[in-house]
Amino acid sequence: MKKVLLTFALLVFCFVAIGQTDKKPTLISETVYILPKTGMSTQFENAIAQHNNKFHPVGSHHAVLRRVEYGDRAGWYVWVMRGTYASLDSRPTSDRGHDDDWNKTVDPTVERYGNIGLWAYDEKLSTGVDIFKKSNKYIVWAVDVKRGKSKEFKALIEKLRATYETMNNRAFLVYTNQIHTAKSFDVALLWNLDKYADLDVDWKTKEAHEKLNGVGSWEKMVEEWMTITEDHTVEIRTKL
Repeated sequence: MKKVLLTFALLVFCFVAIGQTDKKPTLISETVYILPKTGMSTQFENAIAQHNNKFHPVGSHHAVLRRVEYGDRAGWYVWVMRGTYASLDSRPTSDRGHDDDWNKTVDPTVERYGNIGLWAYDEKLSTGVDIFKKSNKYIVWAVDVKRGKSKEFKALIEKLRATYETMNNRAFLVYTNQIHTAKSFDVALLWNLDKYADLDVDWKTKEAHEKLNGVGSWEKMVEEWMTITEDHTVEIRTKL
């Protein structure tokens, strides 16, 4: 039975791979949670900045650093390297001095390394990427979707995307988790945040949603969210 299932899985993989030959490469973000040593946050930030400028300045291995301000991992940082699956195969390694530089300049400031993830950017479900680029902070919701509810969740997100697109003043970016584990989240939703005071302002999202989908549609969407998701966790991050 296991052999049959494995054969089926391989056939599905081959079919998907063949069917994707004409599509654009998936945009991938590799994320690494890093906790600096006590009292060494500034040294850590400087070491990462120098390392990124040397080995990840632009292009397919461009890397950035984010600081988690609020959430379960407040005080941690997230190192993000952007690219594609193909660029993971050509990433800077020891033969180019990359690993030696990290080990000598960054690692001495690190207390602990956390989760490493791969997240795929969903361009069709996202809007306002230019707005997001201009913001200095952002909100992240990591969402656990109930098994068997992916189709319903996508439909809900499509309506939210349309809502934020009509508002034209908020970024709404969607990433899907590419490395599933028993305790991992399925989807990450990102909103731009220019200042904390924005959290105390009505974004008028409900009004925009109901203008598109009818009166009462916002409450219905909230009810649907509760039935198709297990839970979510929130972080607020600062771009460095």
